[in-house]
Amino acid sequence: YLLVSKDKGESWESIANNLPKNGTVHTIQQDFKNPNLLFVGTEFGFFFSPNGGEKWIQIKSGLPDVAVEDIAIQKRENDLAIATFGRGFYILDNYAPLRTYSDSVYNKDAFVFPVKDALMYIRKGGRYGPGSTYFAAKNPPFGATITYYLKDVPKTKEQIQHEKEKKLFKNGEKIPQPSYDELRAEKNEQSPHLIFTIFDDAGNPVRKITKPASKGIHRIAWDLRYTMPSPVSLSKNKFNPTKKTASGMLAMPGKYSVTMALYHDGNIKQLTQPVSFNAKVLKNSTLPPTDRRALVAFQKKSMNLARIIFGTQKYAEEMQHHLQLIKQTLYSTP
Repeated sequence: YLLVSKDKGESWESIANNLPKNGTVHTIQQDFKNPNLLFVGTEFGFFFSPNGGEKWIQIKSGLPDVAVEDIAIQKRENDLAIATFGRGFYILDNYAPLRTYSDSVYNKDAFVFPVKDALMYIRKGGRYGPGSTYFAAKNPPFGATITYYLKDVPKTKEQIQHEKEKKLFKNGEKIPQPSYDELRAEKNEQSPHLIFTIFDDAGNPVRKITKPASKGIHRIAWDLRYTMPSPVSLSKNKFNPTKKTASGMLAMPGKYSVTMALYHDGNIKQLTQPVSFNAKVLKNSTLPPTDRRALVAFQKKSMNLARIIFGTQKYAEEMQHHLQLIKQTLYSTP
């Protein structure tokens, strides 16, 4: 049961709608800014509604279909904490993008939600002397967290072929044998993936992040760093479009923007317009730089010098390998 009254209790109407029919509703919370944004914990999972209960959407992302007994909202950071029966606590960091979720967003091909200001600081890894009973969960991703929506993912040639064969098999029709060229095209096709490009205030691209395309609402994080200038390496000598790139030095604080594009079948389609956000320095340093712009300029020079050294070393190693091949060839040739 989930009921609402709009006349101070004189009458009540059900807003359970598409919630699990046999699942008890244990708890409910209303957003403190958007009264139509509701959250409920049920016997079989956690749900939210952007329209006052007309439609409920389950939030999973690692959360099993377990009884959710309590909900708490942390207003300063817009975090959502839930307590489950027998499984512990789960926290959804910054649920604010759900305030702008609506049918107009759902009907778009893609959408990037407003990005929360990103705090810049130097992280410290590890912990000291906790003993064996100390518990620690993962922190939220460092940097700018980008929440996005993708309505659908284009099908690959292999998926299209399988659907055709499945339909022919169902109708009892003959399934034609694909040609060698068709099979090769299926094998060599790159899966659809998303390309996020970060731009600075002057419109210069500063970082590119790629991720496999998956429909629904998802998140990525930019760690507020430039790309590492070291040479690119291949895993198993195979191109991987969604491989994570190494991070270099911290970027300058200031205004940035992000765009989202989709790669499919050799084409890149721009899905969204730039969405702006701010990178701010967390002022908790013991010795903060007096001139951060000069510091970043010096770090860029150092990074460029490192790039030249890395490149020279890589080139020397390749030449050495080439020379060994020549010597081996000369030695073994009659």
